[in-house]
Amino acid sequence: MDGAFLLETAAILGRAKDARDGLEFMLSQQEEDGSFNVIRKYYGVEGFSKENGIMLWAAFRHARLSQDKEWLRSKWPALKRTVEVINRLRTETMKTLGDLDYGLIPGGYIDGGLDNKPPHSKPEYSNVYWNLVGMKAAIEAAHWLGDDKPAATWQSEFDDFYAHFRKAARRDMRKDSFENSYLPVMMANADSFPAAKGQWAFCQAVYPGCIFPPDDKLVEGQLSMLRDTKVEGLVFDTGWMKNGLWTYFASFYGHAMLWQGHGREAVSSLYDFANHASPVRVWREEQKPFGKGNEEVGDMPHNWASAEFIRLTTHLLELDRGNELHLLEGFPGEWAVPRSITSLNGVLTPFGPLNMKLIISEDGKSANLKVTKMGGSKPDKIVLHLAGLTGKEQVRELPVDRDIDIIINLYTGK
Repeated sequence: MDGAFLLETAAILGRAKDARDGLEFMLSQQEEDGSFNVIRKYYGVEGFSKENGIMLWAAFRHARLSQDKEWLRSKWPALKRTVEVINRLRTETMKTLGDLDYGLIPGGYIDGGLDNKPPHSKPEYSNVYWNLVGMKAAIEAAHWLGDDKPAATWQSEFDDFYAHFRKAARRDMRKDSFENSYLPVMMANADSFPAAKGQWAFCQAVYPGCIFPPDDKLVEGQLSMLRDTKVEGLVFDTGWMKNGLWTYFASFYGHAMLWQGHGREAVSSLYDFANHASPVRVWREEQKPFGKGNEEVGDMPHNWASAEFIRLTTHLLELDRGNELHLLEGFPGEWAVPRSITSLNGVLTPFGPLNMKLIISEDGKSANLKVTKMGGSKPDKIVLHLAGLTGKEQVRELPVDRDIDIIINLYTGK
């Protein structure tokens, strides 16, 4: 799990070769039946079937960022076998009509706050979320490679998988003490865990998984539930530590908020994340709120936390939404001070390296945005978001086929 996001961060920062080496190692761990179960090899934990979805997403994301179809094509036969694994797992749940996980994925190890280890696993959603994400990534990858026949078959299977998920979700929805509707990680709310417990995979299903439609009420209710638990700006009691703070969950939550169009909330999440760093700018995995004890959980420093801070900061400034590139969607208004410069230098996107510079004028009344024409796949649109600069929910569409050099009035957005 950690590796997929650490390697994405390396690629974003222009170290695609290092990311490639990591992906090659991860892909070399595939079992003979097509599945991935690396956590079993290193920690002896069974039932982490979400690795199948994680690897499908990670391979496709890397191929898009590195603009390398041929590399993905070379891995494609093996990855197609992984899709077959997901479908076999689904078949396992269809033996008894009426089972909680019917048509979904067998319950298994959750991580990030909850064990639920085999052989006594109860039905749960974390493995469901990531296998849905993986299937969606595989369908998009197939179309990208021109392998449309399996893509059509998989789309039908995904639609059935997703329909069973929504049916189960309707059955299992609950209300928290603030009357927010939310979906517990455990099906039928088994063991009655706190509402926020173990919700990391849900956030990742929102982004980067993108399995939910826009303005989905399930997503908005779930995010409202998480928001209303916050202590010191961070979601409370979601990880392993009882009544603790999982520091870099702030990135999972912030990314989900950004994807849903809540840019200001995503910015707040970045700042609250930063405020929990140590003096040398690294993070402990989990800790207690101030004044609530000195207990600790996990690594120190936790390198995934550092990668997540980079990912969230970058995506606040540039975010690919399908075939569109969105700029400054989560730009912090606090950065729009006179003479300030915000830049991205060769950051990898699915449309090629992005070189962007935003310069605020000396009087603070205008900004100069410069974007060098990108050299990869041309996006359908480049959309500039102005809320962080002007305080108004405004967008401008920018040209996709030439260098951009524009002046923005910070009072009017024009």
